[in-house]
Amino acid sequence: MKNSHFFFPLILLCFFSVPQMGHCSQKPEEIDPCSLIAPEKLISTFPVLQKAEKQAVGPTTVCNYLDKFGIPALIISVSQAGSHARDTLSILGPGYVIEEIAGLGDEAAVAVQQANPKFGLQEGVAALHIKKGPLSLNLSFPRINIQVNDPEFEKVKILAAEMLDKL
Repeated sequence: MKNSHFFFPLILLCFFSVPQMGHCSQKPEEIDPCSLIAPEKLISTFPVLQKAEKQAVGPTTVCNYLDKFGIPALIISVSQAGSHARDTLSILGPGYVIEEIAGLGDEAAVAVQQANPKFGLQEGVAALHIKKGPLSLNLSFPRINIQVNDPEFEKVKILAAEMLDKL
């Protein structure tokens, strides 16, 4: 397996599918995460992506961007905002370093998976969680290896800002 973030989306999606307290006029389950950005923009940024596919995960709809094997390489979802972005990602545990990201939404954080050669895990961005008002935009990168300081991550931030404009 080329990328080390294989099981991360399952953990992240299970956590985000739990209803959070709060009220908003736009409910996360009514938002189509595949409509937040043109698939062509993501595919041109990350050529590993082949197509977008919606999937229901409990009450949440996610947008899976599949690779050539039909495996999700990028997962986008919208959830009810809960605690701080940093706190939300800290549930992932000690294998991740959580860093705050300035300039996105009301607050944002990224979870960086730490390398673990014993399990064949590489360091890289695992998830980006952005709060905007009562909603959160969640991006998970199970098969895209990017680093916080890479130009590709700057592109992710630009694309995420465009998605936030539709929330």
